[in-house]
Parts: sequence; C-alpha cells; structure tokens
Amino acid sequence: MPSPFPGMDPYIECSALWTGFHHSLITFALEDLQPKLGPKYIAVVERRVTVEPVPKTIIPDISIVDTDVDRTWQVREPAAVYAEIAVLDELAIPEPTGNGYLIETEWLEVPQGFVEIRTIEGGEVVTVIEVLSPSNKKPGRAREQYLVKQQEALDSSVNLVEIDLLRAGLHTLAAPEDRLRPADYRVCVRFGHRTFTFYVIDISLRKALAPIPIPLRRKEKSISLDLPALFTRCYDVGRFDSQVDYRQPPDPHLKPEDELWADALLRERGLRE
Repeated sequence: MPSPFPGMDPYIECSALWTGFHHSLITFALEDLQPKLGPKYIAVVERRVTVEPVPKTIIPDISIVDTDVDRTWQVREPAAVYAEIAVLDELAIPEPTGNGYLIETEWLEVPQGFVEIRTIEGGEVVTVIEVLSPSNKKPGRAREQYLVKQQEALDSSVNLVEIDLLRAGLHTLAAPEDRLRPADYRVCVRFGHRTFTFYVIDISLRKALAPIPIPLRRKEKSISLDLPALFTRCYDVGRFDSQVDYRQPPDPHLKPEDELWADALLRERGLRE
C-alpha cells in the first residue's frame, strides 16, 4: 500500500524509522543516478562514522549494578555507587542529594551514508549528495562533523546537494537561514562554480515531491534525481505501511493546522476511525 500522504510522509521522520529509510534512499538514489551519468562519471556511496553517546544506566534513588566479582545483580544505594566512582576516578563527586542522579553512557558508532559523483578518469569528486539525518540537526558530534564536511565542500569547487526531509531540528543547510522562506522540507543546491549562490527548493507536506537537479561540471547540463520515485520505492520496499500506526500523531508533531489536514486525509484513506 502506498503512503497516504501526497509527498513526504511525516511518520517516517521518527528516529525508529528514519535510519532504514535513510539507507534505502541513499541506495536507490545511486541506482537512479547511475544510468544518467554516461561514460564520464560514476556515482558511489561513501560513509562517515560518528560516535554518539547512548544512555546506558540511570541511577536515581537506588541502582542495579553488575558486579565484576561474581556477575550477579545487586541493588545498591546511590551513595555507595557515587563513593565507588569517586575512588575509581579520583574525583570529588559529592553525595547525591534528593534531586541528584547519575547517568552513564556508552559510545555507539553510527555510520551515515552519502553519495559522491566522481569522474571515471582520475576519480575527481564533482558532486556530493547528502540526505540529512536527525543527528545532523541537533547539537553533538554528528552535527559538528557534518558542518566540517559541509564547509570543506563550500570551500572547494564541488557541487553540494542537501536534501532535508526532517521538520525538526536546527537549521543545517548551507543556505543562510535568514534568507529562507518558511517550508516543511527543503532541498539546497550549491553549484560549485557559484560559491555564494544557493538554489533552494521548498517542499510542502501537502504537496507531491518533485525531481531535483544534480549538477555536474560547469557548462554541463544537470541531471535529475527522481525524488518522488525514490520515496515511493523506499516506502514500498521498507513496508512502512505495516510499521506506521496512523491512528497516533506523528513524532515530531504536526502544526495544529496540518494536524487537522492530516486527520481528514487519514480518515478519508480509512486509516483512522
């Protein structure tokens, strides 16, 4: 079953579904571009790996810990836990107060894929295509790493195409935020030979997606990335119709006027009572 929405489906923006959608979109973009590039260029999937903190243990009033001695689980008072950490780390960690608690984290490697278009002869990178992820739009290492790569592209003659299908988060596109018009989603294209010019495509939740231009070398005609077809394929292959509960509001929530519109749409499709 196709998505009930005419374009981008806001239910896919939630973190539980986005990763699979993102991977599929990158893969299918590669397939869509490859036959359009001709004998001079080739598209390849590259990836960067960022390290993100993941909550591991929360210690409020009491804690459950795994001992190193007999590997049995014990319930311990928070004061004992704090004292142990203070000794091990040689830090003066105060006794927990009524409002104090401890959070331990693990560091998880998170790969993020993107597409590069290169010349077959010489392997020169001509165009970079990025699909923004939630981690690119919130404070943290992933965002910092993305902004560094973005600036490297802007400082070069490489074309940069950024696809932002996420409503939530900080402004991350290369185009200046104060020059943008209100929009649910956006595509930003920086042509490498025009350093300070950005071609921005505003995308409405209520409208169908449209193909987007992918520039190559200067004076060469841009090719097209069929974003509507890519979305449809991602939705079908990922079986998002069976993963999404359209009876519930999406995460993040819609604006009140869009929620009313979406409610009427989903009722019309028989997905809400």
